Amino acid sequence: MKVLDRYFLKEIIPSFLLALSFIIFLLFMNQVFYLAEIFISKNVPFLIVLKVLFYLLPSIIALAFPLAFMAGVLGGLARLSSDREIDALKVLGFTPGKILKPLFVLGLVFWLITTGFTFWLTPAANYRWLQTMVNSVLTRISLAVEPGLFIESLPGKVIFIQGKERDETWRNVFVYQLKEDDKFQITLSRTGQLSLAPEKKEAWLYLEDGQNYGFDLKLPEVVLVNSFQKLVQAVDLSRITRNSSLEKKGREKNIKELLEDRIRGKQEASTKPELFRLTEVELHKRLSLPATCLIFVFLGAGLGWRKWRGGRLTGYALSVVILLVYYGLLVVGEEAAMKGKLSPALAMWCPNLLILISGLFFYFTSYRVESGRVQKIYYQIKEIKTRWLRK
Repeated sequence: MKVLDRYFLKEIIPSFLLALSFIIFLLFMNQVFYLAEIFISKNVPFLIVLKVLFYLLPSIIALAFPLAFMAGVLGGLARLSSDREIDALKVLGFTPGKILKPLFVLGLVFWLITTGFTFWLTPAANYRWLQTMVNSVLTRISLAVEPGLFIESLPGKVIFIQGKERDETWRNVFVYQLKEDDKFQITLSRTGQLSLAPEKKEAWLYLEDGQNYGFDLKLPEVVLVNSFQKLVQAVDLSRITRNSSLEKKGREKNIKELLEDRIRGKQEASTKPELFRLTEVELHKRLSLPATCLIFVFLGAGLGWRKWRGGRLTGYALSVVILLVYYGLLVVGEEAAMKGKLSPALAMWCPNLLILISGLFFYFTSYRVESGRVQKIYYQIKEIKTRWLRK
């Protein structure tokens, strides 16, 4: 590798690493804020929280790599432009094509890395994330009952207690229970306790010295009242996890499984069009996202060769605008494809196509304009040299 190529990479790679760290942090914190409520409500142990967040990293990195590559290119080349190093290269006769080779090599490396993530590592981590969420988070039963709070953790019940004894026995208990659509029951008792058997997905509510009040909204004037010394109510906890499934979906399947689903989906496309569209969207996304690393090469070279004031900050600001547009088009296209308004291939590759067209435009126009400037500067220097020799 030539000295100049290494010099370009020396400027681009630190900018890339900085942008990669920032983008990963933003995407990671977005997931943390989204999951925080679940972790808190389920009282999830810290080690399980770390495990869940760790399995999110591959999907975040797969998205961050192409975006950070663009930011790194513009940030690094903008620094060279602000220090007039690009102008010096122009005077020496270099064209935008000079930076295309190291950018393409770097883009090819990132394309291979991102492809490895999207094809195999990310879906495997996504499935591990799903398993952890279902087995250790969503099915986790946290029934900590504190005085003065309405507890809605038990299916179909609302519990309120006034206080606790030293042995954790509840004091002055209120229980609301929905029996049917128009019927509900309110239970008041002097003491109570909850016995939990999460491994059996069962719980038992023990109440002592109280009354039951039954209400029917169709007969509001009738109230059924009965007293009890001891009352035991069974609670079916399986309802909490009834909707949790470990079945692999599109984002949890590797490229081989997606291709197999695509073959089967073609045969069942008439009966299950939504499932076939989901497979097509996921498959094209796995291919288009890594390809962005190669497509950004032309746009980065074309914009980076131009004169920018403000150094790296200008390059980062410009890259943020480009990345927001790209990500917005990707999200809108995916939604349109899922609804059947666009073909999956067009929806997933359209952002890349627009980036490629824009990149080729900026690259070749920059090449033409700067070549003309170099030629003009060359003749000016030659004229000044001729005049000096005459003197």
